[in-house]
Order: sequence, then structure tokens, then C-alpha cells
Amino acid sequence: MSDRTFFLGEDQRIFRESLARFFEANWSLAQHRRLADGEPGFSRDAWTKLAELGALGAFLPERADGAGGGGLELMTAMEALGRALFISPYLWTVVLASSLLSAVGKKGDALLADIAAGKAIIGVALIEPRSRYDLNHVETRARRDGAGYLLSGKKRGVLYAGAADVVVVPARTSGEARDHDGISLFLVRTKTPGLALHSFATADGGRAADLELNDVRLADDALLGEVGKGLPLLERAVDLAIVAQAAEAVGCMRHLLDSTVSYAKTREQFGAKIGSFQALQHRMVDMFAATELATSHVQSVLSRISGPDDALDPRDAIMVKLQVDKAARLVGQEAIQIHGGMGMTDDLDVGHYVKRLTMMALTFADRDKLQERYRALQLLSRDQHRS
Repeated sequence: MSDRTFFLGEDQRIFRESLARFFEANWSLAQHRRLADGEPGFSRDAWTKLAELGALGAFLPERADGAGGGGLELMTAMEALGRALFISPYLWTVVLASSLLSAVGKKGDALLADIAAGKAIIGVALIEPRSRYDLNHVETRARRDGAGYLLSGKKRGVLYAGAADVVVVPARTSGEARDHDGISLFLVRTKTPGLALHSFATADGGRAADLELNDVRLADDALLGEVGKGLPLLERAVDLAIVAQAAEAVGCMRHLLDSTVSYAKTREQFGAKIGSFQALQHRMVDMFAATELATSHVQSVLSRISGPDDALDPRDAIMVKLQVDKAARLVGQEAIQIHGGMGMTDDLDVGHYVKRLTMMALTFADRDKLQERYRALQLLSRDQHRS
């Protein structure tokens, strides 16, 4: 499906229009509010229909019954999710988990096919109580026991784990808590004895769960990839997910911009439409410019991705997230300011979109962590160049 160009082709435009019609007919803010109150935190019926539409398999390889699309298909889907505020496991299952499954070849293809068909939801447990944003900080242990492994440890804030069939759990098979080597990835079914999930609502209306693993027994075939070599796979998958989530943020910003411009054209103050005030026009132009700049950054990076097997330069992911988070903050704040007090109420969708953008800015890494990682990557690149 992907033509590997910077601009959207006819296939992507048709896909975008199909998604827009789908969400207009099948999704609303009222549903979002209602589903946020309990498990699974999203519409399973809409999830199944997205699979039938081809949205779950658009980015997945053809060998796993996907459409073989690339980064532009992924951007189209994520932006549509953001516009509709359809909070779901899409990022974690279709992007993050699929990248990990694709990296191990045929072993992951069966699960990829289930994802494309809407039959499987996969979670990824990235965070531990003391790890913050450091993927290499893994205290959960996996020790050999007969023909398999026993896993023990704690994971925090695993998005949609309560609805997941399987969770990818990084566990340390060797080394100390912050070593880069010695981290292995395991596929853990959520019904496995010894695994306890404590689900809760997130600030943006989603669902997450804390996991406790107490001697969870796994067979050898639960191992994903090579023993002790899981960190590079995780880093690659997270970098892709960062850019994909940035595309979702672009969708949120576009909706906020459209809503704000529409509101300014109808709201009257001092006997005139507030959209006629030059100061507010300038602010809406700033919102437009920030949204378009963020869009171009995301599209530039994703246009070079042909599927979940691909890796991208981690520095690109960092720069995209920094730019998009900055733009999202400006667009969100201006939308609330121009809407005035109404922008803070639960009745309007503005506050819900701003909450979502705020949560996305804190996912995977904050600004300080991004800058720290970028400096480390630059130093590494310089040292490699010199040698």
C-alpha cells in the first residue's frame, strides 16, 4: 500500500476518508465518557469493525494477513484515532507489540495475524516501580526451572493490560538491574496462574493495570527472541511507537484547531463574533502553524518506514516528540483560552482532547529524558565516527 513518498497517495486518502466516515458513524464523546468508567475502557464492537475495515492490519506485513502498508498508512490511522479521540489499545498492539513480534520472524506471525483480524490484544509492560523512563532498568527476574522459566516481579501502568490476551514482559535473565545486556522478552498470557492485575482508569479516560508476577511458570516457547538480547528490540519498538503516537497527537491538534475556529465564528462578545478580533486571529494562526509544522515532522519520518520490521534513527523519534509535544502544549492551551470557561467543562470535548495530549507528552519519555538520550546518542555517534 505504501509508495514510500513523503506525500499521501490515493490509497492513503481513500483510507483516511473511510476512517473519517467510520468514526463519524460509530463513535462519539458520549461513548468515550461511558466506556472510560470500566473495563475494557474501549469499544470492542468498534475494535472488531476496525479490523473488518482493514485498519488493524493496514500496517502489518502481508505474510501475517496484513495489508503490507508502511508509515503513511500508520500515520493515516493514528491521525484518525486522534481526531476521533478513540482511545484504544491500537498503539500498544498494532504498533509496539507488532514491532516486537515482527522482529522474531515466523514465531510472531500467528499473533500478528490475530491482531490484524481483531482477535488478539497485546500489551507491553515497559515500566517498573523504580524504572521511570529507563527501558534498561529491569528488576523483574526470569530464572530457569526445568524446561521453562519462572518470572517474578512488578510492572506498572501497563496500558489496557486488563483487556489484553497476552502481555510482553521484559525480565532479567542475567546481570544487575540497570545492565543493558541480560534482558529477555516473554509472552505471558493474562490468565496464567501467578499473574495478578490491578486495573485503574487513567487521567485521559483510558485504562491501565499494575502487574504482579509471582513465580509465573512459562514454557520455553514463551521466550520472544534471543535470551538476554531483548533491550535493542524494545528500544526499536518504542522509537516507532513514539512517532506513531505523535501522529495521533497531530489528529488531536487538528480537531482542536477546527473546533476553536468554528467556536470563534459563532461566539459573540461585545456585540461581535470573537473570530473578528485580530488578537484571536493571530493566536489561531499560531495554532495552525504549530499543527502543520508538527505534521510535517511526523510525516517526514514515517514516510521512510515500510512496515513494523523497519528501524528508524532514534534521534528522529526524539526530535519528533520534542516538536510535537511543544506544539500540542501550545494548541491545547490556546484552545482552552479561546473557548474561555466553557473549555474547562466536561460538556465540551476540548478538555478531553487536552487531557489526552497531556498524557501523550508524558508517555515513553518527558522532555528532560529525551534531551538526555539525544545527547548520549550524539556522543556515541561522534565516537563511532572518530574510530
